[in-house]
Amino acid sequence: MSTERDELAERIRGEISHHISPVIGWLRLDAEKGRSDEDGKRHDAWLERLDKAAEAVAELTKPRTITTTEELDALPHESIILDAKNVCREGLTSIEGRNWWRTMGPARVLPSREVQLPATVLHEGAES
Repeated sequence: MSTERDELAERIRGEISHHISPVIGWLRLDAEKGRSDEDGKRHDAWLERLDKAAEAVAELTKPRTITTTEELDALPHESIILDAKNVCREGLTSIEGRNWWRTMGPARVLPSREVQLPATVLHEGAES
C-alpha cells in the first residue's frame, strides 16, 4: 500500500478500534489473568480482524479510474474528474448522450473524446 493508503488504513483502524475497544479490553484482561489460552487466541483473532477490516475499507475507498470514453460518458451530470494531464474538469449536461467537460480554471469545454485518459473520479455527480 502507498503511504496515503497506509495513513487511511491507520485512521480507519483507529475508528474501528475505538468502537470495539471495550471488547478488546475485556479479552486482554481475561488473557492477563491467565483464565485460558483461548481468551488470548480470541484477542489475537480480534486484532487480526481489525487489520483486515481497515485494509478492506481503504481498498473500497480507493478513487475510481476511468479508462474509456464510454465510462466517461456514463458519469452523471456535475461529476468532477482529474484527467491524465492533471486538469480538473466538471461534467456538464449530456448533449445527445455525450458529456462535455469544462475545466475548473479558465473555462474551456471539451467533448469526452478529447479528454486525456485515464482520469480519476474526484466526485460523482447525482443521477438525474
